[in-house]
Amino acid sequence: MKQKRKLKIVFASHSAMAGPFVVGSHHLARRFSGMGHRVLHLSTPLTIFHLAKLLDESPRERLRLWSSGGIERHGDLIEYVPLSMIPWQIARHAMPARNLFLACIPNLRRKLASLGFQHADLLLIDQPKMQGLEGMVSAGAVVYRATDLYPEITGDPLVALAEEMLVRKADLVVGTSQPVLNHLRTLGNPRRELLLENGVDVAHFSTPRPAPSEYEGIAGPIAVYAGALDERFDLDLIKYLCAKLPSLRVMLIGPVSTEARRVVEGIPNATLLGPRRFEVLPAFLQHARIGLLPLSAHPANAGRSPMKLYEYGASGLPIVSSWTPALAHSEKPFVELAKTPEDFVQTVKAILADKVRYEFMRRSGLEAAQRMNWDGIAERLLSEVHSLLDLSNGCNGQERN
Repeated sequence: MKQKRKLKIVFASHSAMAGPFVVGSHHLARRFSGMGHRVLHLSTPLTIFHLAKLLDESPRERLRLWSSGGIERHGDLIEYVPLSMIPWQIARHAMPARNLFLACIPNLRRKLASLGFQHADLLLIDQPKMQGLEGMVSAGAVVYRATDLYPEITGDPLVALAEEMLVRKADLVVGTSQPVLNHLRTLGNPRRELLLENGVDVAHFSTPRPAPSEYEGIAGPIAVYAGALDERFDLDLIKYLCAKLPSLRVMLIGPVSTEARRVVEGIPNATLLGPRRFEVLPAFLQHARIGLLPLSAHPANAGRSPMKLYEYGASGLPIVSSWTPALAHSEKPFVELAKTPEDFVQTVKAILADKVRYEFMRRSGLEAAQRMNWDGIAERLLSEVHSLLDLSNGCNGQERN
């Protein structure tokens, strides 16, 4: 895509780049910067609640991002984490329009001005709690990109109200799955909408890596999961799978919750590896035999478009997943869906036993990942933005009409 001119972009994300996960906003912000645009990546503000947890690495790193006044990641990409004196739990009731940013230290308007982002071509928001930022950034276009069914994840009805305000104000609404886009439609009548799934860094996950030391000495096939081990992850399904297929070794990568430790430590053929850096994750995927996506009945799973699907695919892994409406709608040939624990076990067993089926799924995953590279996702999104800004007809992109 031929770029008309360099854009100034503010990306308001739910996750700081300092956290344990590399999420879509991180990939997109880096791609935008690599395409020559100037980008400010903001994440959900720190609050006094977070400051009480400074023994944990993530809050400490986020505090460093705030105290530094902004860190240049590479090129024209700056990351900053605001500090709000009023947590969302209070702001959602007490603050005008549930705006966390009105209580930021330093004043966020002045901070944005000092960083050169009080005026921007694009304000891209993917965290409903960041609603209110659109009143502080003078943007040529506002895009709300929803990556999950946020009200179901949080159990907070006021999150849906924040989303409703964003849908009403946004020039473009983006959903990363059809159920998410359908949900956004129930909140209003979007001016313009786009279904755009999460993507993958194909080169990162397909470039061969040596096997990790944690896999040494494992005789049977390895099944791997990489992601959050929270309430959306089905621990009971993992327990059932390991009991029914004792020769299978299940490796679980991600921050370990108390409940996950309690359940998994009693399973002889399952291992909690804890979080692994994005840089080394491909080795753990490439040297497994199958990728797992065991999803619980949590309502938020209905709309998920997990990035790990294409990360598994780019690593050459066939995938067995619990059935969800979003995954059923997408009909990916490298993903087998199971509606019951028995189906899940039998599907894993059948794929491992059938070389033709296994190779077909492996090739299909690699081909699908090539089509979903983050470069292409970023280009498609910015193509929509350029259309909104009407740059080719001389719109200056600085003032909203």
